[in-house]
Amino acid sequence: INNVETFGLVIGNENVGGLCGDFGYCELKMQNCINRCQISGNWSGGLLGYGGTSSNNKIMNCANYGDISGNAGLIGYWSSGTIFNCCNHSNVTGGCGLIYKTYNYTTIENSFWLNDISSNVGTEYSTNSSGRWKKTNCGIITMNSQDLIDALNEWVNNNDPTLYRKWIYKKDSEGKVCPAME
Repeated sequence: INNVETFGLVIGNENVGGLCGDFGYCELKMQNCINRCQISGNWSGGLLGYGGTSSNNKIMNCANYGDISGNAGLIGYWSSGTIFNCCNHSNVTGGCGLIYKTYNYTTIENSFWLNDISSNVGTEYSTNSSGRWKKTNCGIITMNSQDLIDALNEWVNNNDPTLYRKWIYKKDSEGKVCPAME
């Protein structure tokens, strides 16, 4: 899933996401995507409701702006894989900033969430000793911080500036200044 931006309202019972609800046992690669849908449901996230089991799953350089009533700003339930350079700019009711639950082999790098979400990244859920939750260079953001744009663009420049979109500040529909992709 590459360079997709969604708008609207998504309501469901479970596995509800702005870009993908449940991708089951498939391998997922999502990059340069933005969700602006409002989301409501169990195991809900701005980008993804429920993530499959491949350790090759990757979500890179994505953002959520849609308010969430359910679980998490980015992902409701993530089984395994890596999340790089992502942001949640929404309000989350009943959940946390990035991922609500993760099961196994999850790495989050250079990802950020709004400072009014108290639970931050969420909880680790592991049923065996091989469960792993690794978080590197993640933190709380403020909406007008140039440091955030610099951190996001540093990751883009270090990885592939021809593949990943750069970040800038733009005004949203309510006149708030938010980080956005060019």
